[in-house]
Amino acid sequence: MNNDDLEKEIAKVIKSKICEPEEYKIAIKNALYTNDKKLKNNYLYKMIATICCTLALLSGFVYAGYSIIQNVFNNRKGFETAINNNYIMDGLETYQESNGVSVKINNMLIDDHNIGISFNVKFDDESKLKPEDIKTLRFEKMVILDEENRVLFYTRGKDVLNNFIKNNDLYMNAEEFDKKYVNPAISTEVRNIQNKQLDLIYNLTSNEQSYPKSKKIVIYAENIILNNETVVKGIWQIKQKIEDKFYNREKITYHCKNNNEKDIISLELETYATGTNLKLELKTKEIVDKNSIEKLDEIEMLAKNNMKNDKNDSYQQITSKIGELYKKFKDVYIENENGIIFGTTDGFNDNEKITYLENQKNIVYFNILDMTIYDCTNKITLHFIYEDEEYNIELLN
Repeated sequence: MNNDDLEKEIAKVIKSKICEPEEYKIAIKNALYTNDKKLKNNYLYKMIATICCTLALLSGFVYAGYSIIQNVFNNRKGFETAINNNYIMDGLETYQESNGVSVKINNMLIDDHNIGISFNVKFDDESKLKPEDIKTLRFEKMVILDEENRVLFYTRGKDVLNNFIKNNDLYMNAEEFDKKYVNPAISTEVRNIQNKQLDLIYNLTSNEQSYPKSKKIVIYAENIILNNETVVKGIWQIKQKIEDKFYNREKITYHCKNNNEKDIISLELETYATGTNLKLELKTKEIVDKNSIEKLDEIEMLAKNNMKNDKNDSYQQITSKIGELYKKFKDVYIENENGIIFGTTDGFNDNEKITYLENQKNIVYFNILDMTIYDCTNKITLHFIYEDEEYNIELLN
């Protein structure tokens, strides 16, 4: 194969919409390797650089059965690992239109504690969407249900869910839902703003309860809010079938090999597709001021209502007073049998939480780490420092 033929074959694969067989991929790699001695270094480097740039632009390109899709949802390493292992699905191609705005799902993923959805929002009138003016965009109201009418998410405020249940003649009780599922923390982000369209990212996390295994979801969204002002009145309803890998999803639970640590009351560690949930209960080394505990509860309330930001004076005042409490735990990470270390997640919200039981004698610590089911080994070591004392705990699955 000469140089011109090699370039043509690579270009053909890159531009193609179909999946090429694995043998084809290997052949191209071998050709690159074989021609390394024949091509001038500068020419080869330029050609490879061109290929890499082209691939980087093709976010949805499928090659040899592998989807090259970046983590569009958030900055969590666990999400990136899941997507690299093809734990992601495409939405339906059909747009749902209302009052001149069309909405569809680009990509999404679901595991036990996370729902990530990337919407594409397309405006028919360019004047409604000026890229330079966009700071925030979200749906004013949203309810997500599955095929059994289990509520996976609803916009805060009981009236939203109650009115939705009433208007759609659903037989369900909002209060029962609140007992079974904790309404998740939410973040939204706008990306890829163009003249008439953009991508709207929704990240939903329910750390304390698991999402049910659903085969289908229905998303009801009402009105679009741009920069905290109502821009478009409309109603969008999107039905999405869930792929088997999200329904028959895997979870790995670890248990202490030997718990010889007298301060540890209980330890729960569960790993799923996008990360690991850690929950520790330990004896407190000193009695904590009750007022500080109440402040922690207030922070959690602000978090659930998506009110945590640098401009929220109440949040800033609270955190400044109890910052010392979060210094009790340091250097929290997991090491697997391959010597790979997974730290705490850099999430869209603060995943680290500390609570005290009523007797104030025990402290409960919660956090999310970046180890996923794709990183698990039979034995792992949990490391952390609590009140300046170092712990290394062996866990088995």
